[in-house]
Parts: sequence; structure tokens; C-alpha cells
Amino acid sequence: PMKIHLSNLPFRFREAHIRKMLESFGQIINIEVICNERGSKGFGFATFARGSQAKNAMLYMNGLIVEGRKLEVS
Repeated sequence: PMKIHLSNLPFRFREAHIRKMLESFGQIINIEVICNERGSKGFGFATFARGSQAKNAMLYMNGLIVEGRKLEVS
């Protein structure tokens, strides 16, 4: 398994949004969106079953513009 960090996410994004965005890269074991009492803090994590899947997701998603926000994926 390999975990990736996603930042600068749209604040409305929840687990389902991230799963839909990443599921084409492979099996996702876990997704965590970091929130406080007001909602999403704009970052989270996704764990893929295989490192190669996570690396492909990083290559494709890093720098992608989603709802006017440039994603940072590492």
C-alpha cells in the first residue's frame, strides 16, 4: 500500500468526491479528508493498494485544476 497527500482540494470535497476522482487509478484502501468544526480544511489522504497506482495518480493529478483550484498531490 502507498498513501498520497492531496492538498488545495475544493472545500466542499468529501470522501466520495475524492474516490470518484481517483478510482480509475486502482484500488483505494482508504480516504481521509481532514476537517474541523467548519468543514473540510482543503486537504486529505488516499491510500492505494499498490505503489504503482499511487504514483500514477500523483503524476496525473498533481497540478490539475479542479473547480478553479490547482491540486497538489504528493
